[in-house]
Amino acid sequence: MLTGKCKEDFELWFVTSETGDKLLKLLGTKLKAFGYLPFEMQSGVYLAFFDIVGIYINTQERSAYFAWRIKDDGGLMKTRPEALKKAITQAGLIYNENN
Repeated sequence: MLTGKCKEDFELWFVTSETGDKLLKLLGTKLKAFGYLPFEMQSGVYLAFFDIVGIYINTQERSAYFAWRIKDDGGLMKTRPEALKKAITQAGLIYNENN
């Protein structure tokens, strides 16, 4: 889901953060174990990373859809997980453009 510098910085943050430290103790010491977690668990870790770097992701229910927004970019998806995936991918692109 993340690419380039964003992926590198996320992985570095993950293995050195309190969040990552706790998860790695549960999962074992391999970072790739994170990829085996269900998306619902991964998304909270991604949101924590983006909060720390100042990219705030918002999702909210809008009648039959879920809206996602980052700064001036956003859209509608049918489910909350779809909205979060789209928003996290877009946040990664924004991060890469600015770093």
